[in-house]
Amino acid sequence: MVWVIDFEASGLDDDSYPIEVGLVGDNFEYQALIRPDSDWNFWDDFAAETHGISQPELLSNGLPCSKVSNDLNVFLGSSQVFCDSLPWDKFWLSRLYEGSGIQPSFNLIAAPYLEDEGGDRAHRALEDARRLYALLESMKM
Repeated sequence: MVWVIDFEASGLDDDSYPIEVGLVGDNFEYQALIRPDSDWNFWDDFAAETHGISQPELLSNGLPCSKVSNDLNVFLGSSQVFCDSLPWDKFWLSRLYEGSGIQPSFNLIAAPYLEDEGGDRAHRALEDARRLYALLESMKM
């Protein structure tokens, strides 16, 4: 089975954190806003303009790190999961799981030929994961 994950974040900084995750697999989709952990304070207004997710929206509609982390582990098990920006996605995955106090059960791997490829990104996690999934399916990954 092909799995693809994408994150949106509070910015592109060492103090940034994941604010949304999108996961796509064969006949499966998952999307969640992520409530910031108590020590996650960095916020980039330019990033917020790009993804269109506000801090109040995260606080009122975001799920706790532990819920999102557990959900991902249940869905993915020990799978290999493609992403389009391995360094950043690993960073945000690490922040998510540090916030929940557990370890991911799955491994992230770079999508072949697509690492850091810009393209037409929606800058929403589920839409971007769908786009990457469609590209990988067209390559018969």
